[in-house]
Amino acid sequence: MVPVIDLRRFVRAGDRVLLVARDGRDVQATFTHVSTQWASADVPRGSVATSESLRSALARSGTRLAVTFEALDVRQLIESDSIELAVVAAAVLGNRPAASDRALPPEMAVAIHVDADERVVRVPVQIVSAADGDIDLVCADRFAPGDEVTIAREGPEPFRVRVRIARRSPDGTATARFGCRVVAATGDDEVRLRALVVTV
Repeated sequence: MVPVIDLRRFVRAGDRVLLVARDGRDVQATFTHVSTQWASADVPRGSVATSESLRSALARSGTRLAVTFEALDVRQLIESDSIELAVVAAAVLGNRPAASDRALPPEMAVAIHVDADERVVRVPVQIVSAADGDIDLVCADRFAPGDEVTIAREGPEPFRVRVRIARRSPDGTATARFGCRVVAATGDDEVRLRALVVTV
């Protein structure tokens, strides 16, 4: 059953969005038209195939949407491809931080992951290292290499940094250390994340 959502709440024509293919490839897309349940976007030549599944996390005005698209059609343009996307699954993540986010100690952030069953996993994390696009986290052992996670913090110095888990080092308890590679972040977001680095 197609979810009842309106894409126009979360993305607009002209927005640049990172799509993630099932095999983990990142695809930069520029939306050219947005309707309630489908959209058109320009993507790099040959990066998307017809019937391919693509995931993304969209946000506007504090409301977040985890969405899965199917590429219904792919047409070649002069320097790119134009794709038609239909929503096949979606979950609204809410328009304000969860109570657990607001109660976080000042040195911690939260890791947000949408799993294969479209469930949203939120885990408090400590940032123990951050340099040159690599970030190490310590948190509950809930992730695996290849997972894409958004590290976020609300409040007066908010940030959202998207990373891919590269290494998992369990410590024999319910926690683990995860080595991550930054996928998407602004310079300001990375500076704010680094300010939370603690030694463990």
